[in-house]
Amino acid sequence: MSEAAAQFNIPEGLAVEIASTLQDHVMDRLNTTWPDVVVDGRTVVLEPRLGLDGMPRWEGRGVEPCPFGQLAGRLAQVAPWRR
Repeated sequence: MSEAAAQFNIPEGLAVEIASTLQDHVMDRLNTTWPDVVVDGRTVVLEPRLGLDGMPRWEGRGVEPCPFGQLAGRLAQVAPWRR
């Protein structure tokens, strides 16, 4: 069984797949990346992933991973980091 298929067998993996599908639909509707942040002057798109601990989180290159359900709070804490 592939890693992607195995993810569907656990609730956390299913949450990542749902978030990924939602992300695709939002980006299509907005015609832009979402969610994204600006780090050192460059835009980083956050993507739903399973962490090594098996928990779903948002990840992006050069950005500290953020667990699902905490992204809005994290962005509010670092308002200058927001786009």
